[in-house]
Amino acid sequence: MQKEQLTSNRSQKRIVKAFTELLREKDYCDISVAMIIERADVGKTTFYRYYQRKLEVLLAMHDGIFDQLLQDLTSKDDWLSSEARPSVSHMLNIFSNNSNFRRPMNFKLDKDWPQALLQLKTKLANCMAVKLASALDGCSMKIPISVLSTSLAAIYVESIIQLVKGLVTFSVNKQALYLQYLTRSLVIGAIES
Repeated sequence: MQKEQLTSNRSQKRIVKAFTELLREKDYCDISVAMIIERADVGKTTFYRYYQRKLEVLLAMHDGIFDQLLQDLTSKDDWLSSEARPSVSHMLNIFSNNSNFRRPMNFKLDKDWPQALLQLKTKLANCMAVKLASALDGCSMKIPISVLSTSLAAIYVESIIQLVKGLVTFSVNKQALYLQYLTRSLVIGAIES
């Protein structure tokens, strides 16, 4: 069973890596499953064993991105800090530097845009809920962690979209600081005094 699991993880990583590489070269809507399969050097059966369509690969790719984004939010003090979290600043810089999009994101993702946006927010909210539950363990909550994490995820995703669209008129570090202020405010508001 372990060898099977190892092979499975390796195949999934190759598919996600291939997809990530292709995204550096092409827009999402210009990438086909056949291109991903060829780049990953896996069979069609292997691809479809793990993913039904390329949107699922896009979502899987974000597991690592969200882990990196939230890596400095592990304790109550981190969530309540008045300073921008280094991991958030770092990831916002990556988004900003890689936002040389030729076409808007909703065009690039075409018919997958609404589903992608919803699922990415949900995935980020779930990641945040795990981090918040651990960091706020023992705190009495006025607002359930699931509601708090959903609200925070919506703010983070919208901030990233604004950054990528070039609608942010201040530095990435300032945006990370503003995100931390919003995060801190929501977390303080959610905890029983």
